[in-house]
Amino acid sequence: MLPEPGPQRAMIFSSFVNRIGNGLFNTAAVLYFTLVVHLPAAQVGAGLTIAGLVGLLAGCPPGCWPTATGRAGSCWPPWWCRP
Repeated sequence: MLPEPGPQRAMIFSSFVNRIGNGLFNTAAVLYFTLVVHLPAAQVGAGLTIAGLVGLLAGCPPGCWPTATGRAGSCWPPWWCRP
């Protein structure tokens, strides 16, 4: 099931560690904001949702910079709004 030792295995391992870390951070953030800061769960959920959407949208312009300099293929419009 695991690939041969080398760069691919290292990339899979680092992706696994990153996903575990993101999950732990998100869980801790929700607990912190609800139990320590005493924000309502709906407000915490809305704030984290807005932050996630801003993060998704903020990734588009830097991804298009190589296109603007002629070093890559077209990336606009993004994949989720192409026909």
